[in-house]
Amino acid sequence: VGRPLVPEEVPAGGFYVALIRMKWKAAVDAAIAQADEESQVLYAKATHFRRSDPRLMAIAAAIGKTDLELDDLFILADSV
Repeated sequence: VGRPLVPEEVPAGGFYVALIRMKWKAAVDAAIAQADEESQVLYAKATHFRRSDPRLMAIAAAIGKTDLELDDLFILADSV
């Protein structure tokens, strides 16, 4: 059986719900508020989020999340 495959891309709605369920949303919102304007716009307006996006990985690292934890977020976001 094993671990589910990590999707490369998830819809924004599932991504935001996963942030809430994993209790990351406040930390991500705070990190985004400190990020560059381009990252802020992309976070607010994106229709999908890609697992390989360097900005997304930088925000995850900024809030102390590992690659494995980010994988878990994407797996959850894909199931919402």
